Amino acid sequence: MKVPAFLLRRLYVPGSLRTTDQGWEFTLRNSLGSGEAVALEPLVVDGEAVPAESCFFHLEDTTVPFSGVDDEHRFGLAAGKDIVVSATAPGLAPGSHTVVMAFTVPAFGRLELAFTDDVA
Repeated sequence: MKVPAFLLRRLYVPGSLRTTDQGWEFTLRNSLGSGEAVALEPLVVDGEAVPAESCFFHLEDTTVPFSGVDDEHRFGLAAGKDIVVSATAPGLAPGSHTVVMAFTVPAFGRLELAFTDDVA
């Protein structure tokens, strides 16, 4: 079963893309339903991949590197939860940026979330 791109884009919280002291981050809000990923690909910003070991999920008091997610160490996200996704990479310049996040979910296979937003 294929998940339409417009549904996946609903995960992204508009206006949350921002530069941080360590790189950049954005927020996802899971309004679709509980799920878990068994693989995460490196984030891609403006066509440039960020190494998986430099990409992280922050959920409540837990930080999980993308490189630490696999079949044995799944990353679960309950419905209704917010999650911050960060990249330890050069900060983003003000203006518009396109971010792509791809992940594998057992029930649906490989999914890709892509969004374009402005950094204030």
